[in-house]
Amino acid sequence: MELPPWDALRCGECEEVFARKRGALPRCSRCGKSGEDGITIVGTAENPHELQALIAMANVPSELRRELAEKLPDPTSDIQSESDEKSPMRTLNAVREAADDKGNIKRHNLQKTIARNRISASPEQIAEWAEAEGLLLRVSEGCWRLLE
Repeated sequence: MELPPWDALRCGECEEVFARKRGALPRCSRCGKSGEDGITIVGTAENPHELQALIAMANVPSELRRELAEKLPDPTSDIQSESDEKSPMRTLNAVREAADDKGNIKRHNLQKTIARNRISASPEQIAEWAEAEGLLLRVSEGCWRLLE
């Protein structure tokens, strides 16, 4: 289930920016004021990473925002790395890296390579995928030959 979009709101009482799920009744996390009176929408975010960056920047004095923006990571970088982890090209490169000079791949070498490349699939899952794609040939249990 996908998380609902978020609103970043500024409290009319204490000027703090806080979050709410879109459509929920706002309640300031600093002073406790609830309701729509005096609340202004500062921005919206589609995921918690964007929301965190939006609120952090909004609660920083304007004269420090540029300096802080340079030090904060890009809120979309985590999303990119999550999708990169499942990238077929990244997985294929890991399979190639695990092969010795004769094209043989042993399970423990594949395990080390996928760990080093931060790929969450198991060696068996990767080998099964590569066999189905015609990239690997199973030689014996836990041993494959790269066919390209």
